[in-house]
Amino acid sequence: MSHVKESGCYYSWANATNHVIANHKEKIDGLVTTNSINSLVTKQCFDKIIFQEDCTSKGIKHTAFCVTDCSTLKEDQTKHDSSTIAAAAATVAAVIVLVVSVLYCKFKENIIRYAAPYTASVMTRCDGSDDGAVQINLPV
Repeated sequence: MSHVKESGCYYSWANATNHVIANHKEKIDGLVTTNSINSLVTKQCFDKIIFQEDCTSKGIKHTAFCVTDCSTLKEDQTKHDSSTIAAAAATVAAVIVLVVSVLYCKFKENIIRYAAPYTASVMTRCDGSDDGAVQINLPV
C-alpha cells in the first residue's frame, strides 16, 4: 500500500471479525502501537487483518486481506519467556546465597558460640586400659 498518500484518503485496519482496531482518525490504545495508511504495528499477533482504503477523490476503493502465521511468533515468545524465567530464578538464587553468606560471616562468632553447647566431642580412651570406657567432653 506504499503507493497511497495519506491525505484525502480514509482507511481502516480490522481484525478477522471485521472489528476496526485502527483507522485514519484513531486506534485502540493498548492494542495498536502505530498505524498509517501504509502500515499497522500491534502489540499482539493477528492471524488475519483486513485493510480497507477509500480515496474517493482519486477514485480508489479497495480491500486487502493480510494473513500472518502467528504460531511461529508464539513459539518464539514462549522460548523467550522460558529463558527469562530461568535467568530470573538464577538471579534470585545468587542473591539468596550472597545474603546468607554475608549474614554467616557477620554473625559467625555468635553462631559458633551458641552451637557449641549442643556439640559433644566423643573420645575413646587410649591409655592402655582395656575397660572400654568412653569419655565425653562437653564445653563449659
